Amino acid sequence: MWIVDPIDGTLNFQHGIPLYGISIGYCENGVPVAGVIFLPALGELFFASKGNGAFIYNTKTQEERTIIVDKEDDFRKLIIAMEGQEALQKIVHSYFNAGFSHRSLQVFRCATFSLAYLACGRIHLYVNSMLNLWDCAAGEVIIQEAGGLSCKNMQLTPVFPYGVNTYLNLDAEKRKVFRLNLIVASVEQNLKIFYREVSR
Repeated sequence: MWIVDPIDGTLNFQHGIPLYGISIGYCENGVPVAGVIFLPALGELFFASKGNGAFIYNTKTQEERTIIVDKEDDFRKLIIAMEGQEALQKIVHSYFNAGFSHRSLQVFRCATFSLAYLACGRIHLYVNSMLNLWDCAAGEVIIQEAGGLSCKNMQLTPVFPYGVNTYLNLDAEKRKVFRLNLIVASVEQNLKIFYREVSR
């Protein structure tokens, strides 16, 4: 099954902000096994297939290279991208209470951009409390092939195949409002620390 988002980051695109992307994921049994994310304004194409690694191709320089996540395990040094009203409120509040620096928090307003940047080591953790299934299918396999963790919901249950199976069993009206909450990190330790702080 193909899961496609022809343009993620629509608001950014409409306002001339270059943080938008195209996401194409291919799933077998509800689990992404191949994916492509293209960030056209930046000229970056991210792609991966299960068991074959993850890569970035720069359309401007025509250079291709393998990508891996950044394994930084000092939580205070992490760059965290976040989206969704619930996520923003909880994370910012928890961060200030825990004494963490707010300078590490980013809001890019584009899930595919954030997932691609996590896969290539530019950010370390991504949280979204209002995500569409098609925003994260390609990113799931790209991040895993780059050495990162699978996408999970806020209860730390894997998003795939749960998200696909749930969506397919909904009627047309319920599909319109179906959303995922998601958290994904480069390393397990940071995921657990983040979850502990935000769940207080």
